[in-house]
Amino acid sequence: MNGLAILLFSALLPIQSYAEPLPEVMFTVGDSISAGFVASTFATSYFKNWPSIFSPFVREKDESNFTLDEPTALENSSGPAAIRQFKSRLRIKLAQLPNHEAYSWSSGSKINSQYQMLNAYYQNTHHENQVLSRNVSFSSSRADGLDLQANRILRKWRSGKFSSIAYMTVFIGADDACNEHYQGGTPDALMAQSIKDFFKKISVIEQATPIQVLVVGMPNIPSLAAPGIGDYEVAPGMTCRDLQLNLAHFCDELLDWTDQAGYLVRVESVRRRNQAIRDAVEAASAAMPKKFDVHFTDALFQKKLDIDDLAMDCFHPNSQAQERIAKVLWDEQPWFKSARKAPSSEFGSGVPAIVANELK
Repeated sequence: MNGLAILLFSALLPIQSYAEPLPEVMFTVGDSISAGFVASTFATSYFKNWPSIFSPFVREKDESNFTLDEPTALENSSGPAAIRQFKSRLRIKLAQLPNHEAYSWSSGSKINSQYQMLNAYYQNTHHENQVLSRNVSFSSSRADGLDLQANRILRKWRSGKFSSIAYMTVFIGADDACNEHYQGGTPDALMAQSIKDFFKKISVIEQATPIQVLVVGMPNIPSLAAPGIGDYEVAPGMTCRDLQLNLAHFCDELLDWTDQAGYLVRVESVRRRNQAIRDAVEAASAAMPKKFDVHFTDALFQKKLDIDDLAMDCFHPNSQAQERIAKVLWDEQPWFKSARKAPSSEFGSGVPAIVANELK
């Protein structure tokens, strides 16, 4: 070997000997809840500065870019036509609101999210590897949107920047229950097949241990129309029910009820859908036991939400609720248990019982 070759060979040795190990990665999969949609806003405060719903100038109070500050024909107007015009403008603005992944229960950097808890676990257990977070979720994703999210996972995995997948969260089902293209939402069989196809697609990932996946069932969406939330006045002349059913139309299928019987029918549909999700993920895990270690939980279905937990749309969780969700679900996952348990959630427990004579 000549001198130049020896010199070049020697120069490579320190790089090979002291190269930093590749980090692990945590993936967040799901819909608008995991994406942190409007999580920086609060139903109890967002509209309170409005003198009336006819205000021609409304300026934003936070980072959500929700503005209605241009002069409009609403000025010097009143009555049904003015209300219709206002609601039309507000509906457009609601559709344009952004995600705030920094407040996501799973991947958030500005709250004590599961990603933060996982890193704390690694530090407390003297784990040497670094964990990075990648959130591939998007608002309004139904189960058929898992195919796109699987492609995003595979693209990031094939970048060669990660040594293994440390953890994955999957929170899906609400947009299927609220799917207006089918009476009663996406049929269970179609939803289940999309879930199974998701796991099959990402099963091409090779690593030494099975991927640990926490799958989360739907919360009790019908309870968001219960007294205390549905009748809460977010602005003069505008209740949460107005936002839910006359403006946003996020989930008329589950929110449009007026008596106890209607409420219980919708609660049972959520329970049935959660069972379908459980069956699908357990079947996928059983078919590929060397690829996945899956744990399903419906813990959020058992938790009672109130107006203080909701963002400005009276439907999605705000940042404080996102953090509570993270704590509740961290206690549900079975893998990272040697670290200190997450502080107990402040959510109420139990499916809320709606008393018929409380309903308007």
